[in-house]
Amino acid sequence: MYELTAVYPDRMVFFTGSTTERTRLYRMALSLNFDELRNDFEIFGVNFTENQSTVEPFEKGKQYDGFIIKRKVS
Repeated sequence: MYELTAVYPDRMVFFTGSTTERTRLYRMALSLNFDELRNDFEIFGVNFTENQSTVEPFEKGKQYDGFIIKRKVS
């Protein structure tokens, strides 16, 4: 993420797991490293419903369907 956003600082990166379990692992990794990551990135959780998606600031312990990360502007 650091290398990609160093080259493309204006881009947002969306990612999700290929399974519910994989998405949970990504959420756990974000939670474990959240204090460090939030210094450099804006991190959002994404949930999908039938006709829409909702994006909100990432919260530890909350379930999400995917994630968006964007480098903070200095």
